[in-house]
Formats: sequence, structure tokens, C-alpha cells
Amino acid sequence: MEVIDVDSPKFILSSRGKKQIILGSYKYGIHRTNGSRTRWWCTTHNNKGCKASLMTIDNEIVKINDSVAVARPKFVTSSRGRKQMILGRYKFGIHRQAGPKARWWCTTHKCKGCRATIMTYDDEIIKINNVHNH
Repeated sequence: MEVIDVDSPKFILSSRGKKQIILGSYKYGIHRTNGSRTRWWCTTHNNKGCKASLMTIDNEIVKINDSVAVARPKFVTSSRGRKQMILGRYKFGIHRQAGPKARWWCTTHKCKGCRATIMTYDDEIIKINNVHNH
């Protein structure tokens, strides 16, 4: 599984003049646009049935649905002794955990109503909703 730094996408034009994103060793092409929101599909492995996709708002990646791992999270202990995850510039705390599977909330969930969440299995990210309201 390839590790990708979500903070370093490259926006390019294809040979046919269409916008694309290069993220790691994968290329994504525009599927549809609605205002400032754009959904991107994997064009690297599309013909092989790849379901990887990205969601951007104003050219910032806010959601990744794929089989490729995002940047490695850093795990720390909070001042109250709880496990926290740092991903990019955001902190997440465990909302609930069942065995090796955990759901994480952005730490500003309660005070600002942020809806960003991460699902992990054995501390590996399996699903991410990285849409923050702050």
C-alpha cells in the first residue's frame, strides 16, 4: 500500500487539455463539478475497475475514497492521557472503539461542530472524511 501526502497534490493539464490531479503515483480526472466542489476519478487504473476518487473544494482535497493510504498519522497522548491522532494540521480523538476498529472525531467536534471523521483498523486509515469547518 502506497503512502500519499495529501498536502502535496499536483494539478496538471492532460495532453488533451483536461485538468488532472497527480497524487502519489496516481492520476485523477474530473468526474463532475458542482460550484466549488469537484469529484475526481482515478484515471491511472480506471480501465482495471479502480474505484478510487477524490473530492476537492476550491482545489483542496477534502475527501478520499480509495484503496490507497493517505499520509501516515501521528499518534500522541493528550494532556488527559487519551490517545489522539494528528493528521496534517488537525487533531482527532477516539469517538468509539470496538477491538481493532476505531472511529475518530476532529477534536473541535463539540465546540465548533466539525464533522470530519476517520475510521481506522489497527491504526491504519481505512476511511476518511476530511471536511473541516474551521
